[in-house]
Amino acid sequence: MQGGRVPNVGAEMISTTTDTEGYFILEGTQNAKAVLVFHDSGTAEVPAPSGGDSEMLIVLEGWGRVEGVVRINDKPAQGVAVMLQGEHVSNFQVVSDADGRFEFEKLAPGRLELLRLIPMGSPTASAGWKPGPTGQMVDVRAGETSYVELIFAGANIEGSAIRPTLEGESSEDLALNGTLSLNVPGPRGPPTSEEAQQWSRSEAWREYQRSQRYYPVVFGEGDRFSIEAVEPGEYTLELTLHDSSPPFDHTPRAVHATKVQVTESGGVISLGEILLRPFP
Repeated sequence: MQGGRVPNVGAEMISTTTDTEGYFILEGTQNAKAVLVFHDSGTAEVPAPSGGDSEMLIVLEGWGRVEGVVRINDKPAQGVAVMLQGEHVSNFQVVSDADGRFEFEKLAPGRLELLRLIPMGSPTASAGWKPGPTGQMVDVRAGETSYVELIFAGANIEGSAIRPTLEGESSEDLALNGTLSLNVPGPRGPPTSEEAQQWSRSEAWREYQRSQRYYPVVFGEGDRFSIEAVEPGEYTLELTLHDSSPPFDHTPRAVHATKVQVTESGGVISLGEILLRPFP
């Protein structure tokens, strides 16, 4: 499933629709590995028959559901984007409501990973998403609702961004954006193309991806910013100033990057005033 919907049929997929009696015919399935069935009432996955023509009886399992709540430093968190991913599930995103609650419907049974997503880019010119801190595994069962809590706790970081004077334009008309990312050592040295491909398929790469953490920087009045519930570790704070009006231009006009050390899970870390410098 993609975004909670049946995926579009691609070059490696063959699709058909059942008739009023539930019968269907799939042709050209000699190399097929599995038969997937999707219906409003449920879903099923069975191994594809080997050999020539074959008849099979497929019994659907009811869809599973996931309900949950997001809490940041013991408070329900509104507007947090969360995503489920796993086998046959990709890019299924929802946003928590005013009580921090969210729900996913029409899920095939199985084990899925629940992630908080961090927007990359300004609210009006988002450049994509990254996984936030600490994913959580969820067991989805046929015809049942699984309940989960996403709890984030840690130090709060605050400061003020100072806009520089720019040649030929006013910095006050530009948008501020920021991300706090955990410093995780990557592969040593510039790998060759073949080594990079092997690395991207390795368990070490998956562990490297799982170990990364990102936190959103929220800007308020007077360009003051805050970052909530940051776990202990060494981070890099990146602030950028760019044009967010159509046509969108993501080229930074000013930037700042600094190391931030979080040693305790709790309290407030004040970074004071941070002056962005014209780019490049």
